[in-house]
Amino acid sequence: MPNIKNLTSDQIIKFLLNIGFEIIHQEWSHVQMRRWYLRVTVPHHGKKVLNIKTVYSIIRQTNITKEDLQQM
Repeated sequence: MPNIKNLTSDQIIKFLLNIGFEIIHQEWSHVQMRRWYLRVTVPHHGKKVLNIKTVYSIIRQTNITKEDLQQM
């Protein structure tokens, strides 16, 4: 597992799919995902590392912990 500061959008999307999120829409470089009432948009720029503030925003919106993300 890479450091939380070095996560790519591909890794985040794969993790969210594994914990039950589903892709509901993708337009250009953004993927919208949903699980129950939770909804999150993940910027999808391939192998590019996401900004740490973006990663924390995704964590906050999906109600997961940093520890969950580090165990992927």
